[in-house]
Amino acid sequence: MLPASQVWVAELRGRIAGFACLRGDRLDHLYVTPVAQRCGIGTALLDQAKKARPHMLHLHVFQQNAAARHFCERHGFTLVEERDGGGNQENPPEARYRWRSVDESREPEPSGLNESLTCAFPDALEREVRAAVRVLPKARFSPVGSFRVTVGDDRVTIPARIYNPEVSPRRLDGLTPLQRTILHCLYTRHHDGFVRQKHLTQIIGSLEPWVLPYVVHLVGEYVLEIVTGIGAELGDLDIPGSPAGRAYGRFLADNPRFCTLVQQRVASYWACYHRGEFPRLADYPGHRLITAMRAALTQGLRSPDLTGKHPANRFEERP
Repeated sequence: MLPASQVWVAELRGRIAGFACLRGDRLDHLYVTPVAQRCGIGTALLDQAKKARPHMLHLHVFQQNAAARHFCERHGFTLVEERDGGGNQENPPEARYRWRSVDESREPEPSGLNESLTCAFPDALEREVRAAVRVLPKARFSPVGSFRVTVGDDRVTIPARIYNPEVSPRRLDGLTPLQRTILHCLYTRHHDGFVRQKHLTQIIGSLEPWVLPYVVHLVGEYVLEIVTGIGAELGDLDIPGSPAGRAYGRFLADNPRFCTLVQQRVASYWACYHRGEFPRLADYPGHRLITAMRAALTQGLRSPDLTGKHPANRFEERP
């Protein structure tokens, strides 16, 4: 790292207190020793990096590191992407931030109305999805991040966050019930938690296979009111033979890695945000919910679907 990077070291009373490492326009490392924190050292190191890259600077932090995210945002960085692990050795979900000089002219980002949203639903719904997306107000930022799941015979790619303003009630009333459900699903990926919560209430009762990934993903997010609402609505998940148990079990059996990722996020957000209110992980509503989903998954693995094929065989055969 050192020979290929520009590095600054901060000293406090003759001892190394922190360092920053800049590679290209990315701030690869910014660390301050615990005893030297809240002394302005992190800010001083960050200012050095900004002076070295006066137009633009990028950095990545772990999504669950609330203190680091607050530090970035307080110093003018803007969130541009949230993504699953895989780009780092530790593998937790990451957040990418960008800083731009106030002197730089800022062109609007591409509109959120783009073809990629049609990939968030099965192919059979393409016509309805295009009709629903057509009424979406333009967004300043394009969708960022994504996650992939299997829905029946289709592999869909769902945006992690969208930035479109909400559709007016008048335009929403002009859509068919199916098209409205599609829009409600997309708005559960909105960057505003209150918007996600409002639109979740419109789809939580649906057991359509293409709706389920939008609900399951919210279980692994940090807004307690959303997680609690899902748990209240899906109270019969772990009851053998219940409609919700069969539907979610079949979906999760087709997506075991997705289920595991959501379970890991539940534990991370509990540790970061909710441990004070729920000292035991077992008492956290998100953990109880993912445990019930795991029970439903077990039922899904044991029960053949309507085609007579065992769900486990389908995902084991997929490369």
